[in-house]
Amino acid sequence: MNAAIEQSRFPWHSRVGEGVAAGVMLAVLLSLTGCGQPDDVGPPVRLHEVASIEITFVQGPFEDVEEVHRLQQGAGHRVFERTSEVTWRGGPATVTTGTVPPQRVAEVLRAAAAPVWSRQRAVDMAARRLRPDALIEDVVPRDMASPGCSAADLRKRMGAALGGDALRAQLLAYYSDAYGWTDDAPSLRMTIRYDDGTASVVQSTSQKVRMLPWQMGGPSDTPRLNWSVPLTEAIARVLPPASAAAERLESTSYRHMTSRLLLAAQAECAAGHQPP
Repeated sequence: MNAAIEQSRFPWHSRVGEGVAAGVMLAVLLSLTGCGQPDDVGPPVRLHEVASIEITFVQGPFEDVEEVHRLQQGAGHRVFERTSEVTWRGGPATVTTGTVPPQRVAEVLRAAAAPVWSRQRAVDMAARRLRPDALIEDVVPRDMASPGCSAADLRKRMGAALGGDALRAQLLAYYSDAYGWTDDAPSLRMTIRYDDGTASVVQSTSQKVRMLPWQMGGPSDTPRLNWSVPLTEAIARVLPPASAAAERLESTSYRHMTSRLLLAAQAECAAGHQPP
């Protein structure tokens, strides 16, 4: 980590006391950000007690991007002010500022405090959202051919591996600990600090889509794995849209998974196996 980024700190602005307006705003935000399933309801969010949120992201080894995003309460608790410091390949840091609506921050707090998601639940959501034909189109051009196989044959073979329960099985394998690749080392850590001095930590070094799973808790805590898709999406929404961190969190490309399936289909073709 760049020492200048690691050591730099932006002075927090003083905030007005908690008043009636802040309480009314918080009540409205909670009604807007409620989750649709009963098991997603965690403890009440402490939006008005948030002192700061710091999100640190590192993407390496070849892109070598370092980002630090800091959010703090604005005057009157009406908005969060965001300061972002980005360093690319060890060059000079670029600092930008922006604002984040309080409801977006409340979504992060709610998702982080909600009961953890299981791997199976995240896989089920991904399987519902993904279209097998789009996954195949991403890796098999229409004019592609392979020894013993036409493009249509390859598509048929891959379709059999990505349909229905087969897709869920592929996703479970993709999100297993044994599945990984080289030349890709992302790291994201979010620290939420409260006025009373307490803090909560969410972090991930996962290469997988949406950086799942998340580790809930700091070094002194017993880490809990959380496969929460809403948590990934909520963190992405408080970041600058053009940031590398947001791009990583919002990506839905399963190209590593489908590329392996394509190689398997090509091997079957070369061996003379008939398509299913």
